[in-house]
Amino acid sequence: MAVVLVGLLMVVALGVLDDVYKLKPWQKLLGQLLVGLFLVVGGIGVDFVNMPFGGVYSFNNWNVDMVLGGWMWHINILSAIITISLSVVLMNSINFLDGMDGLASMVSLVVFVVMFFLCNAMYVSQPDSARMSIAMAGAIMGFLPYNLPKASIFLGDSGSMMLGYVMAVLSILSGSKVATLLLVLGIVILDTMYVIWSRYRHGRKVWQADRSHLHYKLLDRGYSEWTVLGIYFMISLLLGLAALLLSNGWSKALLMLMFFGGCIFFIVRFVDKKIEN
Repeated sequence: MAVVLVGLLMVVALGVLDDVYKLKPWQKLLGQLLVGLFLVVGGIGVDFVNMPFGGVYSFNNWNVDMVLGGWMWHINILSAIITISLSVVLMNSINFLDGMDGLASMVSLVVFVVMFFLCNAMYVSQPDSARMSIAMAGAIMGFLPYNLPKASIFLGDSGSMMLGYVMAVLSILSGSKVATLLLVLGIVILDTMYVIWSRYRHGRKVWQADRSHLHYKLLDRGYSEWTVLGIYFMISLLLGLAALLLSNGWSKALLMLMFFGGCIFFIVRFVDKKIEN
């Protein structure tokens, strides 16, 4: 818990620095990588993955011992790569999502409520993670009424990156339920992938802010902010319920593929095509 809280302070400090001094993209990325590395050094990491067809793949074969600064370090290379990548991806994904009033907060609320029930499940039984999840959900519920359209307070980089960081940590601590978290965040992950692809396709820098996000596309098509919020909320809620009810890893993987396939068809057929025309 001490490692989690210190890492949380690092994330908030990085976000405040970015909000005040407008850090360059590489500087913010470096800070995020350092936060992920701090988690690894502090002993927090993914040690195994549940295979979709059953069984568990352990990362024990990836252990490496090294001496740095007179200290012996025991590092699992694969675990370190996954842990750092997960924390960086989620911090940036929630930060990307925070482009419309209430959107990142509402989706995050669904995520933390799902994580609370997941951590309380008998096959996970992580009471500390459950308490952290419900505490985050309660904090968001107090914040959300003032963040909905038209918002009077905002997450900023410090708030949005903090939410992504805590999601990453909870998914690791709650029995390595990374796949479950990614399913709940399906719409967020899809938006991040779409933004990166769209900016690359149009020759823009990936980190350059624009209106290529899906929620902006929907707003540009004439949907109201409340309608877009409702769409994101319902999708996140349905995926969250599916993550709780589906115990089989193959079922979750199949649902994820169906969701991404359906969304990609919708974007190509009804969003991108109409806007470009």
